[in-house]
Order: sequence, then structure tokens, then C-alpha cells
Amino acid sequence: LIVRACRLSSRYPQGYDPANLRLEELSLIQVAQGARTSKGKIKAIMKLARSPFLTYLKIDQSVERALESYGAYGVPTSLRTLVVDFRSPSVRPDRGALMQLFRFLSKCYHVKDLRITDMGKLDGIIDFPVMRLQPEALPNLNSITAPLAYLGLFVTGRPIKSISVLDVLVNYPPIVKHLKMDDIADSLIMLKTAKVALETLRFNVKEWDKEIIYMLSEMSPNIKEISMAYASGQPDDVRSILSYLSLQ
Repeated sequence: LIVRACRLSSRYPQGYDPANLRLEELSLIQVAQGARTSKGKIKAIMKLARSPFLTYLKIDQSVERALESYGAYGVPTSLRTLVVDFRSPSVRPDRGALMQLFRFLSKCYHVKDLRITDMGKLDGIIDFPVMRLQPEALPNLNSITAPLAYLGLFVTGRPIKSISVLDVLVNYPPIVKHLKMDDIADSLIMLKTAKVALETLRFNVKEWDKEIIYMLSEMSPNIKEISMAYASGQPDDVRSILSYLSLQ
């Protein structure tokens, strides 16, 4: 079920409980128009996400004011995939929205796959302990798709096996940012420091460089699958390069 930019009601028909729906996938996008939409109406639409059969949930910042009550009620134990788009038009970090999001994530005990499109600017945010993701959050997370700047918030202390780095500069149509060698090197150092036993890695680079393969073989020896898109250049002597890795 996809709910997008619709007129909300704070009431359901008498005797009707949306939590009893057998919803398995739910997307709530642009369901509130800022302060003009009451918190009660947002909480009402979030009741759809209480389905005990829910495995996939996609949300954006329009539901931020209802996340606290949703988390307090209890995120369904069936939820495995969470997609988050908390982009903000503000040039400053939205501390309130991020705090609500992090508190909500601390209730997502059974989510294994987290996909983050955007969380807005983080400048200075993680300097405040209250703004950090709690260590007990997302204990079963093994796959994450996120912009490079956010990875460090999620990888430490979690059983991450798969990482997809996706930085989208423009959304419609999507224009993907290509990483530089320094970006890759810094990320691999961060993953090694966090003791991430990475098995799958997907990313985009500006130019093909076999040094990336050598760095992966040294810093992520357990890697089994690599998906690397490049804007220019081409591999040479692929067989020799891949011999450094035990790829499937």
C-alpha cells in the first residue's frame, strides 16, 4: 500500500482497527503538510504500520511527529526492511527530526535491511550524545544502503555484511555522485576500525582504478561480491586483479 499526499482523517470508522489489516508493505510519503496537519491525523495514518504482517516500511519526514507514539506502541516484529527519506529543505541540521528518527530506530529490533536516501545535514549533530544512534539500536542490521556521510553512524557494533553506497545529488531524475579514491580509502579504514566483516559492497567511482581492489583485499578480506560502476577508464588484466579476492 502506498499513501502519498492524501487528505488525512484522525478517525477510522467505528469498530475498525487498521492494525488488523494484513499489510505486508507500506509506504507513507508526503502525508502531512507541515504544521497545518495535526499530530493526531499523522498518528492515525501511522496505525497502518502496526500490521503484524508488515515486512517493508518506507517513511519520510512528514511522519516525524508520530514516530514516538508508533515506537512506543511497538514496531512489528515482522518488519525486516526500513526505507527512510528525511531530506529537509533547510540548510541547517534539523535536530528535532533526527532525534525522533534515532529514537525510532532504537525500537527497530528486527530490521535487517536499512535504506537511507537522505537525513539532511549532519554538521555538528553527532557532537551531542543525545543525537547519536544508541548502541542497542538495530541489533540485527546486516545490510545498509546509504550516502557515504551516514555510514559511520550505523556500522559500529552491528552485524553488517552488505553495504551499498548511494549518494544521489538530484532526485528527479536521479543523478548519482561518483566517489573518489580518497572517499573509498577513508571508508575502508572506517569499516576496518569498526571490525565490519563485509561480504558485499556496491558503489560508484569517478574513474576505474585497480588500487581499489588492492585496498579491498587488504582491509576487507572476507569480501565475496563487489559491484563497482565507474564513469571513465576500464579494467586491465582482470584475471590478475581478481586473484587478490575470493569473489563468488
